[in-house]
Amino acid sequence: QMYENDNLLGEIIQDLRKTGKIARYEYGLQSSRFGVSANEWESIIKPVLALKLGLAVDQVRLETTIERNVIPQIYSHMPRKDDGKTNTSVWVEEFFAGRGIRLGGGDSDDGGLASVSGSGIDGHWVFRSFRPLAVLSLEN
Repeated sequence: QMYENDNLLGEIIQDLRKTGKIARYEYGLQSSRFGVSANEWESIIKPVLALKLGLAVDQVRLETTIERNVIPQIYSHMPRKDDGKTNTSVWVEEFFAGRGIRLGGGDSDDGGLASVSGSGIDGHWVFRSFRPLAVLSLEN
């Protein structure tokens, strides 16, 4: 499973897998966002992505559950229009039960965009990826 034109993030993930900083992906290219644990995103990939973008780590995050649900519905003319219609899901920003379980969802098998589930932060799933956001702010 791959995202199209994933040059920046794909290169980061591939380099981190090559150096053994995150787990290798057994089901496809090492640049794939799939098979990344929530913990690997939070503690390893996120800081590297922020550095590459020239942002503070707290300016990079995952979509929230509501953003993951609403964005494809509002922008139905964009490629995200098919979110919720595939058997893949994404990690989201929210945690459950402290920080031991991260929420994710969005796969068609479990309700599409309305689907939300929790999974352990160290699990690697072939069907789950992540979609980061950069939060920019204007200073007065």
